[in-house]
Amino acid sequence: MTPTGTTPYPFHRFPYQAAMDPADEEFRRELRAFLAEHPAPGFDRRQDLAGSLRAALAWHGLLADRGFPIPACPAEYGGARRSVAMQLIQAEEMAAAGADFSVNIVGISMVTPLLLALGTPEQRRRWIPPVVRGRELWCQLFSEPGAGSDLFGLRTTGTPGGSADGPVLRLNGQKIWSSTAAEADRGLMLARTEPGSRGRHGISCLIVDMAAPGITVRPIRQMNGGAEFAEVFFDDAPVPVGNVVGRLHDGAGAALRVLAAERSGLSMGYYALLAAQFGQLLAAVPPALLRRHLDTVTDLWAALAAQRLGAIRQASDADRGGRDGAPDLAVAAAGKIGVGTLASRIAHLRHELLGPRLTAHGPGDDFAAQMADRFTGALALSLGGGTHQIQRNAIADGLLRLPR
Repeated sequence: MTPTGTTPYPFHRFPYQAAMDPADEEFRRELRAFLAEHPAPGFDRRQDLAGSLRAALAWHGLLADRGFPIPACPAEYGGARRSVAMQLIQAEEMAAAGADFSVNIVGISMVTPLLLALGTPEQRRRWIPPVVRGRELWCQLFSEPGAGSDLFGLRTTGTPGGSADGPVLRLNGQKIWSSTAAEADRGLMLARTEPGSRGRHGISCLIVDMAAPGITVRPIRQMNGGAEFAEVFFDDAPVPVGNVVGRLHDGAGAALRVLAAERSGLSMGYYALLAAQFGQLLAAVPPALLRRHLDTVTDLWAALAAQRLGAIRQASDADRGGRDGAPDLAVAAAGKIGVGTLASRIAHLRHELLGPRLTAHGPGDDFAAQMADRFTGALALSLGGGTHQIQRNAIADGLLRLPR
């Protein structure tokens, strides 16, 4: 089974297109030409995750060299300020070209905005440029075996100590479900640094070198054969006090900022990814079969258009600074629910249109294999980055102001 036509670009049929000015469309043409001349490397999450990550990072560096850096950050850190329209265009065009935007999503969508908001000038100069240039891979070290949904129930500790290089925090504890931790150069981490503290109090947000002594990373083998997740153990691992982002013992606000930035990034990036997948799926199916599912296809197109407008709103709020410059956690949660629901709905459409081909296809049928992989991974968006139940709690608390 192969697509019946070329990969479509459905984005120009969505609302908001008329609001783009000639400079935006010129940016789209230039980026599309670059992507055609310099296609993104293939990505194999199961057999060669480490090699795929490094190849993708090098390609991100090429993007930056040619004037298309992914993080929206000042030129002094190697980036470029992008209008919301340009951010949208880059997400859409990369998704349509098959470029995996989620590579280094921690560095791009979480660490960079966090450092721009709360980091010291030295921290920004030290850690943002390698993200922009694709030289360092980041992971997130938030979840623990007993503190996943309850993020502030974490037990990993950071105890003040000394070393030959100056004051440090000695880390002890465990993190789990950390994507690409086995390959990452650095990690963004939460630890309880004030003895006896509970809940949001006494937590610090800090940056760790994943090669530091006392850090052990164990990949977690998944049902599909991949090992993208890992558990990370800390045994008196030293972290310089200068790696604390924001104020010591006051990292809860930084953590919430990171979560909102993560979910906002997921909203635009995954909208573009799902829209591209939707177009590819329709191009692979005979028109007569599509007509039998016209109502479902039309509903999904409308849902994608609405998600696009929601992503534009979120990015516009962030571009204006939002409340105290932080993304709105409740609005970000709504966007996260939107992309997770859309992923599931498109998976059901794949099943309706492709049937047994999703699980029984020939060894040379790469397109069917890709569709099957997307089908089996569709539920990931409703779990990773906080389950839909957690997102609804954020909406009830932050947007609707419901009593607990």
